[in-house]
Amino acid sequence: MTIDSIDVEAAVKKVQQLLAEEAQLLPALRLTPDVLLLVVQLRDCRRMIGD
Repeated sequence: MTIDSIDVEAAVKKVQQLLAEEAQLLPALRLTPDVLLLVVQLRDCRRMIGD
């Protein structure tokens, strides 16, 4: 998915990789990119159906 010429999926994968490399991170913070991607996808779906 691309928004304003930003490859959202690639950006999220990069963040997930960086978070996986960080050993001192809280589990809740590791899930943040997944939740943000879900929000973006839901907004995109709403935009596509004309809401």
